Amino acid sequence: MNLMSNASDSLEGRDNKIIKLSLTETLGKVRIGVTDNGIGIKEEDKPNILEAFFTTKPVGKGTGLGLSITSKLVKENDGRLFFESVYGKGTCFYIELLISKSMPTGEFIESA
Repeated sequence: MNLMSNASDSLEGRDNKIIKLSLTETLGKVRIGVTDNGIGIKEEDKPNILEAFFTTKPVGKGTGLGLSITSKLVKENDGRLFFESVYGKGTCFYIELLISKSMPTGEFIESA
């Protein structure tokens, strides 16, 4: 959810707003991508972007915790969070997780 919120925030002031979600499976892993055509991330901000309390947002908008919490949750599930970004063109964040062989897939059980 945080990745979607950040993508939406990055589109402020843009005319042609695009957020694209992707899901791919390869080599026993699933990769979720959230891509936007927003402002992108400056080169000098990239090394710190996943750190707690680091934010590129204006004062009063955001806490700087979203990406660090997202990264921590992904790591706790043996995954990784990474990104590609070109300042002025957009960003894509990826969550990559191992596919568990023991979990059922494609079946939903409704509760009463």
